[in-house]
Amino acid sequence: MCYKTISRVITLLLLFLSFFSKAQIIEDVVIDNNEVTENWIITRELLVNKGDTINSNLFEKLKRSEENLYNTSLFNEIRVVDTVINNQNVIYVYVAERWYFWPYPILEHADRNLATFIHSKEWDRINYGIMIMKHNFRGRKEDLGFKCRLGFRQQFGLNYYIPMINKNNQKLGLYFDLSMFRQKSFLYDIDSLRYKFHDFENYGYRESRFIGGLIYRPEHNITHSVLGTFNRFSINDTITQVSLPLYGNKTKTNNWFYVDYNFVYSTLNYIYYPTSGQKLQISLAAGTDFDVNSWKNILTNYQLHIPFDYNLTYSSSYFGETFFDKLPPVGLRKNIGDNYYFRGYEDNIWKAHSVIGSRQQLSWNFFKKRGYQIQYIASNKFNKPFLSVYATMFSDFGYIYKIKPDNNNMILWSLGSGIDFVSYYDVIVRFEFALNMNINCSFNIHLGTTF
Repeated sequence: MCYKTISRVITLLLLFLSFFSKAQIIEDVVIDNNEVTENWIITRELLVNKGDTINSNLFEKLKRSEENLYNTSLFNEIRVVDTVINNQNVIYVYVAERWYFWPYPILEHADRNLATFIHSKEWDRINYGIMIMKHNFRGRKEDLGFKCRLGFRQQFGLNYYIPMINKNNQKLGLYFDLSMFRQKSFLYDIDSLRYKFHDFENYGYRESRFIGGLIYRPEHNITHSVLGTFNRFSINDTITQVSLPLYGNKTKTNNWFYVDYNFVYSTLNYIYYPTSGQKLQISLAAGTDFDVNSWKNILTNYQLHIPFDYNLTYSSSYFGETFFDKLPPVGLRKNIGDNYYFRGYEDNIWKAHSVIGSRQQLSWNFFKKRGYQIQYIASNKFNKPFLSVYATMFSDFGYIYKIKPDNNNMILWSLGSGIDFVSYYDVIVRFEFALNMNINCSFNIHLGTTF
């Protein structure tokens, strides 16, 4: 684009002149059009700051700064360029802010993914209600939310995410979540690759949950988090015997406490649909019911995205999870096929000690990102959508070890193709055909990225 060409010419000229004069430095950072977002929230994502020396890496730093800002999900449009203002070397940052207050109407399925609901067509498993979410609360990238959900799985919840405590402590954040649930259908086991539920007339299952923790981000690409979760389950007398696989004992009330540590290293250009960069995630967890039951596990995931000519991207992901000794209750932690699924096996669920898997995908961006101006929408937060479309070919592989209750093992493999639509506000819709090793062909619709 024109402004990028001008920016590069100016930078090269400054570099050339620097050989004959003193080193050139960035004398100021100018931020424009941020009506809500605090300046220090934006500068936190920049790899260049006031006082830095201009060098040959400036182009890459400006590009990565734009990617960091896009990954905050605060802006629809971003430009980070170097220029000269009033005879000063300046980094100019322009942002177009999103709409931050969302009263989301809830009309959703209670299944693990959209594909499973489409296949099962169980309309009694619908949730409805409202969720009120304030993104970028106080202009500090905070999220404050309230949820009132009725239907299959009723929930009343309040959550608050604080990524940075204050301007002087931009590395440490906090997270809190308080929720209460109740259901007329009770998840108690897995049978024939499906969840088993016990239905009863009244709300015989109730759950209270509190989550609290710390987030530590010492560098742009590194994040640590430690979350503690307390769950209190209460069940009806009539299903105490049925509940054994879920709770591990026959009492009516069960308390569980577990801790999760999560490490993430990421250089992804766009976390919601990456086309370049890599990401490493390591998660450790342990839980106890303060009695005789406990569990420990580790999960790792590595993904790599390599762009090629002709708008092609090769993406690969390798992941594994294992539990040491005992397994957690079926309904307490997400199981294989729930926390992560294998394409072509969207309907299946497993409870097992270990799993390893990989995803390989080739994406062709045949309809490159194109912006539009919608004249009849007055708000500039909504009248400039974009659309990008990808054709994909993929293959998934998995090996599941010690599947309950028989401790048998299983190999999974599938291949397929699809069309992915990417638009503003991080909206991603994927339409996929998949064929698994059992010669079962399926058509699936997914929301969000595969990786």
